[in-house]
Amino acid sequence: LQWGTKEEKATSRFIIQKSGDGANFYAIDSVKATGDSGMIHHYQYTDYHLINGINFYRLKMVGLDGSFKYSPVRSVSDTINNLIVSCYPNPVRTGILYISTSVNCESVRLSDISGRILQTVSTHGFLNVLRPGNIARGVYFVRVIMEGGEKTVKILVN
Repeated sequence: LQWGTKEEKATSRFIIQKSGDGANFYAIDSVKATGDSGMIHHYQYTDYHLINGINFYRLKMVGLDGSFKYSPVRSVSDTINNLIVSCYPNPVRTGILYISTSVNCESVRLSDISGRILQTVSTHGFLNVLRPGNIARGVYFVRVIMEGGEKTVKILVN
């Protein structure tokens, strides 16, 4: 599991919760937060005990005062034969696109709706960043080339 924060204020920890049905969650571990920071921080956690089928996850983000909020629920399914790509935020508003993959990512290609390639980036790992810069609002395609195949994701730039 990989996630990032843009800004942290009085954050204590992230409790990783899991579910087999998407409704009944239980804590499997926690990760200490950076705390107070105006910088981007990346976190990751590996769940070595997958449930057969779909595994649902969410984060319980706990503040130093004990208050908490939940992240949106995300699911992970059997990825042996399925390449999974997630691009966020979508729509893109900040000029930064995070690309999460289920296997090692080798390169990312951004193209417009007519197929014109705007940017190609060599990558490595499971979480990468694409900085499309100042491109016009509209629909674009992100082609993600990974070990074992490729996937294309449609994104919207606002």
